[in-house]
Amino acid sequence: MQHAARHVSIADGEAFLSTSRILFGPITQRFARGSVESIPKLLSVNLGPCRLSEIRAKAHVVVNDRAHWRSFDPDAIKILVQVAGRSHFEQQSVAVDLNPRSAIIYDPVRSYSLQNLTGVDQLILQVPRSTFSDDTLARLAAPLPLPGDDDSLTHIVSG
Repeated sequence: MQHAARHVSIADGEAFLSTSRILFGPITQRFARGSVESIPKLLSVNLGPCRLSEIRAKAHVVVNDRAHWRSFDPDAIKILVQVAGRSHFEQQSVAVDLNPRSAIIYDPVRSYSLQNLTGVDQLILQVPRSTFSDDTLARLAAPLPLPGDDDSLTHIVSG
């Protein structure tokens, strides 16, 4: 992992997988073997108690089965904005298809899978769990899709 500044990190190539686990907790990422379409890239910045990350990668699968959760893993709710590409997210028997300009909020404490069906460009905002009320956390027992017809970022900020 390279550090452009104390609060910004950039990881690509082999560092992508290990840096993703440090920033997002116990996830497994699987890319198709033998394809050299592009090198995955992760850019991440601390925004006070939050973290904003951008992922640009070819098609791959992300699985969080919660089997290896560690006490030092980030305890944050995730807001994922699909900037480009198509993905399929599943958690708690709820499936959400993500297309450009769509988004979801989810609690990574619960097992999930994210199938990035094409190359993707995604923004992930991690917001500390402690900033959410118990009622809000209860609503996140399953992923919450956000409207993508207008400007998803506007909907996220207003929410």
